Amino acid sequence: MKEDGARQHGLILVAVCFLYYLPGVFSPRDFWVADEARYADVLREMIEKGHWLVTYLNGEFYPDKPPAYFWLCAAVSRLGGAITPRACLVVTWLSALGTVLATYALGRSISGARPAFLGTLAMVATLLFLGCAQIVRMDMLLAFFVVVAAWAFWEGFRRRRARYYAVFYLAAGLAILAKGPLGLAFPFLPAVAFLLWRREWKELRRFAAGPGILVTILLVGGWLAAAWMAGEQEFVRNLFATQIAGRAVKAFSHPAPFFFYAVLLPFILLPWFPFLVRAVGTRERPVSDDHLFLLLWFTAGLVLISAISGKLFIYVLPLVPPLAILLGEFLAEILDERRHLGRAFMVEGLLASVLMFGLLGAVLWTVRRVPPWDACVPGWTAVVFLVVGAGAVVLSVCRRAAVLFLVLFVGTWAFSSWSMLYLAGRANPYFSGRSVGEEIARQSATGKDVRTSGVIRGIFSFYAGQAVPMLAEGDIVPYLEKPRRVVVTHEKEYTIRKAVLDRRARVSGRCEIAGRKYVVLESKASD
Repeated sequence: MKEDGARQHGLILVAVCFLYYLPGVFSPRDFWVADEARYADVLREMIEKGHWLVTYLNGEFYPDKPPAYFWLCAAVSRLGGAITPRACLVVTWLSALGTVLATYALGRSISGARPAFLGTLAMVATLLFLGCAQIVRMDMLLAFFVVVAAWAFWEGFRRRRARYYAVFYLAAGLAILAKGPLGLAFPFLPAVAFLLWRREWKELRRFAAGPGILVTILLVGGWLAAAWMAGEQEFVRNLFATQIAGRAVKAFSHPAPFFFYAVLLPFILLPWFPFLVRAVGTRERPVSDDHLFLLLWFTAGLVLISAISGKLFIYVLPLVPPLAILLGEFLAEILDERRHLGRAFMVEGLLASVLMFGLLGAVLWTVRRVPPWDACVPGWTAVVFLVVGAGAVVLSVCRRAAVLFLVLFVGTWAFSSWSMLYLAGRANPYFSGRSVGEEIARQSATGKDVRTSGVIRGIFSFYAGQAVPMLAEGDIVPYLEKPRRVVVTHEKEYTIRKAVLDRRARVSGRCEIAGRKYVVLESKASD
């Protein structure tokens, strides 16, 4: 395609997003424990009880997440007539499509149409991006606004037009409403670092101290002010004191060491990570302004999330687009000029093939021998991926770059589609809290008082259709001394107090969800 083939590229990218991500939308699965189940309950309370300004979970305010993502899910759910995984995944899919197109637009401005197209296609098939595009979370929406903000900054800098900076702060404000302060930090830090590096003092003042920043202040401040005036002062205080400061300094959620992402990146960026090392780390020409901005975007963001105490692999998602743009240039050089096809390419192809398909086939072959996966994973799938991996190794040795990239791209799509349309439905009983939630609803309907103990807040509330009160630590024993009482707790907690609990309650049910075992205890006390 010619350099000006943006429209054709855009149409192809839209079609690829349909092909790649719609299997997740139509996956026959429930909301899975824990995050998806909690977000479903937040959405239920928002719609049923009108908590539009402040999110609530299991009957109590939930300052962990701002409301923008849930507003969108509520809109789609109301159009569909029910709160379902599919309704929420439509929002994720649209966010993924927006992120893909915004990445292409930025990449085209920086590298040209063909490198941007190739890099964006590679991003579509990156394991991290692929997984985040098919789960019920707000991270893809955050990534969309971050990329739009990065594009707006670059256009503002390149064209020297301040109106683009207003777009930057609008996108950053919406990113904050989608996920939190990282929505501003991800695009703001590399932009400021870039201007400082270039000693663009005048442009730095226009960007960081100009009127555009008022857009973010008015947007986020307006939401917080509305919540405060609506009587949610405790929510606002908790948001700043516990959620922002607490997660940054001493995480109560997902704590991990500083090097967490360095260890994880080679796997979540498959199948392209082996090529990324050379695409980012070695260049035959000096680093230009555009590449400096992309490198700062990734490195500043990585340092930021590494310094924050709470860590989760999904937090890397907004840092994938700059890598994709750099990778696109590298892939274009390989395909158009047949450069970089020496021994290094052979090693990269071997690593990509073995880590992606060889490791995948080995994992599938192993887990199919372990209950309950022995009933979910057919043996032929492991063989297929091992054969595909062997074929990719041959292509790497023969240095058939175009065919190798196609195999990696299509093979990743095949694994994803099979996982979403086949495996997810069969794995549903092991990840969904539906059975426990519906049991809670049945017990409550008979007049029994049902509570949880030591269980993550809200993971059963959506399928129970109600808030499920939680017992404080140590209250389970005295609680069960009275009749018509039921407790759902971890089997570990039950085992610790088994001798005492067995005198007061009987086990009426057991299940395992997302690797954790739960027991349902019913009081023995008579009325």
